[in-house]
Amino acid sequence: VIMSEPTNLTLECGDAGNAAAITAWTMANGNMLAVDACDAVTYSFTAGTSETLCGMTSSTPYTFTAMDACGNSISAVAYLNTIDTTAPTPGAPTTANSVACDGAVGVTLNAWLGSAIGTDNCSATVATTYSLIETVESCDGDNTEIIYTYAFVFTDECGNASSLVTSNFTVFDD
Repeated sequence: VIMSEPTNLTLECGDAGNAAAITAWTMANGNMLAVDACDAVTYSFTAGTSETLCGMTSSTPYTFTAMDACGNSISAVAYLNTIDTTAPTPGAPTTANSVACDGAVGVTLNAWLGSAIGTDNCSATVATTYSLIETVESCDGDNTEIIYTYAFVFTDECGNASSLVTSNFTVFDD
């Protein structure tokens, strides 16, 4: 007789304590409790096939079994779920953020936009999107300066997003 079903274990992807938590959970038989009126109960478990979800997240069924001395057994399933609720770490553009107006403006701007890269501990790739949110033109005598302000959004494979809003690219008149 099962007195209490095993409980699911849900862990955040990439947490340092995950291995210890899984060991504790399986050693506690998924928190399953079984009682036999005549004999002591022994427990065992088997891990099923893991289903990959998004990024490095997954869901794995564990079958926990309680058996008495006569070989009578009863089993129940609980799931080890690895989730990702953490947004990527935004990465500001790293290449040159200014260029003379008679220089390679398009090439320099594209290289600068492409150097904004987010990182994530649960996704192999992080998508980066950007949009121009402001253009400010100023003059100092005969010299013109244009400052483009871009907003960047970094999205991991599980749909978690973070943003970087104030990155400027300057085109100056030399």
